[in-house]
Amino acid sequence: MFRVKSNKATIAPVSSNLTLLGLFLVLVGCNSNPIQPLEGVVSAANRQSTELPEKTKIDFLFVIDDSGSMGEEQENLARNFGTIAEFLQELGPSADYRVAVTSTNLGDQTGVNDQGDAGRFLVRPDPEDAPANCNQRLAEFGITEERPILSSENPSVNVLEAFTCMATLGRGGSGTERGLEAMRKALSCNHANAPLFGECCVADPEDPTNRLERPTGVEGEACNSPAGCSGGLTCLPSGAGGVCTAIAPGCESPCAGNEACATGGVCQPVYDKRRKRYSPVCEPLVEPLFLRPDSLLVVIFVTDENDCSAPVDNRGDSTR
Repeated sequence: MFRVKSNKATIAPVSSNLTLLGLFLVLVGCNSNPIQPLEGVVSAANRQSTELPEKTKIDFLFVIDDSGSMGEEQENLARNFGTIAEFLQELGPSADYRVAVTSTNLGDQTGVNDQGDAGRFLVRPDPEDAPANCNQRLAEFGITEERPILSSENPSVNVLEAFTCMATLGRGGSGTERGLEAMRKALSCNHANAPLFGECCVADPEDPTNRLERPTGVEGEACNSPAGCSGGLTCLPSGAGGVCTAIAPGCESPCAGNEACATGGVCQPVYDKRRKRYSPVCEPLVEPLFLRPDSLLVVIFVTDENDCSAPVDNRGDSTR
């Protein structure tokens, strides 16, 4: 992790230099695929350059402190949005990037259900601090709660406008900033963003509640996941649970890993309550929206406080 203050960190792609200021950065490779790492790209002490392969895939996760203590930092943060947006725009020709935003707000642990944003990718511009037309503009850019990702694949997006709206979370979050735990939840296959990771979220073989043996469920029988249904069937939502349902002959386009072709030729989310884990060697038929297996992951913390994450935040998940 690097604390970058007044110094500059530069990425030099094929034709341009890119500068990123004033952020905490963590660089993580998603798997062992032969992708050139970003070693030496960011330095807290000096300015360094490297070359990226053409169209390197990079997934950026911004974990932003939205507590009251950020009040004095909001103006400075807003000024830096332009620098970040310029960085992303110049990065575009050399990289296929995705950007997601979450907060450090996991609640104040005042109650069992006090989870704050729980690492969820946010499309929630603050009505007081963000530009007035943010919700409308983000919808026009195709950035919604169902698809909370800023992508370089959409050339019509105004990157500065979109990122400013996404990252302006305000100052209403918990004063107990737990950015590291928020990051863990944001990237977990067992929390809110799991559908965005598609087929790369697989059943955890170490969880004894998973039914990984040969499936026996027949059509119409209750199920906990597709793994419990016999061949030709999948588990689709029905009431408060799931029911083994015949897979339709085909849909117009391939269904994502968390979907199945249902009656009428429509892709429908499957019912799957198994514990999951991320597979870094997955080969999905449909590329995930985020946490792509062949991408680099860059996690950026924007905060003015020390992290307060603790084992009590994830008693059952700390080893996964």
